[in-house]
Amino acid sequence: MLIRSLPRIAVTKAGRSGRRRGAVAVELALAMTLVLLPMLLGIFEISSLLDASQTLVGAAREGGRLAATGLYTNSQVQQIVTTYLQATGVNTTGITVTVVNTGSGADASVALTNDPIVVTVSLPYKNVDWSFTQQFVSDSSRFSTSCTWYSNNDTAYAVSPTAPTQ
Repeated sequence: MLIRSLPRIAVTKAGRSGRRRGAVAVELALAMTLVLLPMLLGIFEISSLLDASQTLVGAAREGGRLAATGLYTNSQVQQIVTTYLQATGVNTTGITVTVVNTGSGADASVALTNDPIVVTVSLPYKNVDWSFTQQFVSDSSRFSTSCTWYSNNDTAYAVSPTAPTQ
């Protein structure tokens, strides 16, 4: 019985010819630069925005907590919130911090017991953005968050220094 031998073609270990392997490498390089790189930049941008949002929430929460103690005035709470943001590395140019007692309307330091105190922090978007998306967002865009705490100021009660007799 005669077995004919078939002509052999030079094949690499993966089963592809050398020219095809080079084309796959070029396709991979194009896919990496045209698809994956913009996706990675988008992930970095969104994570930067989420970090800024969490930082604003933390600053508003800290300001509300301190305002509820009754130990600080509204202007002191505003300064504390601004200092908190500066300590975390946020550019505080154009920041707005408001402290409002929505119950009695008094300053946080003299608020009545259980008066709701709202601390609102607003930051321009341009203070957070680091990539080219600034071209697509208006200059008036802002991050904003608010936090409500209830005043813990105690109500003073008059107590007689003499013991009751009976």
